[in-house]
Amino acid sequence: MSYVKEVLQSGERVLYQARISLWNFFVLYVAIVVLLLAMIGANNAGSTMGIVYILLVIAYFVIRILITYYGTELVLTDSRLIYKRGFISRYTSEMTYKKIESIHVAQSILGRLLNY
Repeated sequence: MSYVKEVLQSGERVLYQARISLWNFFVLYVAIVVLLLAMIGANNAGSTMGIVYILLVIAYFVIRILITYYGTELVLTDSRLIYKRGFISRYTSEMTYKKIESIHVAQSILGRLLNY
């Protein structure tokens, strides 16, 4: 069960549910590609342990991406904003509309071009 479903008050409606952008993990994607190229080089050199180490690091990066992506909830209800991050350890932030004074949005040039 999602965190948001657990904390919704009676009569409260979800207006919008969002996810973090997969573009946030661009650096990890580049690292995975570099590691795959290193793995090809290690395979050509005959280094079996090198391949195992590289696969472990790639698996760590993939698991980190999945946990961050699926462990983050961003929900706008008719009375508040809810943010939850994490699976086992959890960080949450809930704010009613009365407490929101301003909203700051930072979007890079690449973000504007790719609409994320």
